[in-house]
Amino acid sequence: MFRRLFSFPDSTAPEQVVPIFQRQPGTVVSVGAGVVEGKETGGSTGSFSKRSASHVRLIPVVLPYPVFMRNFLIKLALNAVALWLTTLVYSQGVYFERSGHTWDVLVAALVLGIVNALIRPVLLLFSLPINVLTLGLFTLVVNGVVLSIVAWATSLDVRNFGAAIIGALILSVISWILDTVLHTLDGKQDA
Repeated sequence: MFRRLFSFPDSTAPEQVVPIFQRQPGTVVSVGAGVVEGKETGGSTGSFSKRSASHVRLIPVVLPYPVFMRNFLIKLALNAVALWLTTLVYSQGVYFERSGHTWDVLVAALVLGIVNALIRPVLLLFSLPINVLTLGLFTLVVNGVVLSIVAWATSLDVRNFGAAIIGALILSVISWILDTVLHTLDGKQDA
């Protein structure tokens, strides 16, 4: 946690690093905690003398929020493209009610991401014994349930549960292909 809030250049020891806000001699600090000349400062209000403030080095901290937001938007776009391609490939079983406007596809992709993050792990945990007995094939059924939940919550429509399982399989393959292409283009190909 300390390393997230503070930046450590190679030539700087942790004792010399302070949080990023302006500290002038005699100013009151009321936020956060830091280290000044090897002494820890708490998060409470305090003031610095001219001597201690002259030795404080401010180091800019780059928070991961822009990277997180960029990754989130890329994943959302990949989910949307994969869902749209799934409706094109398997249009008999999985389709959008209103011909798949961009907004409908994005909302369905967002709901798919939320269901995959929150509900799917719980379903996989509860189905673990049967998943072990079927050597992992029951995961296809769980993915079909996830796609059915997304279809229930959005304008995506699934003809029946068998179509949901086939659609989830196609969606998984398309998502894997798109993810592989994206990692290859980024130069971060997983081995």
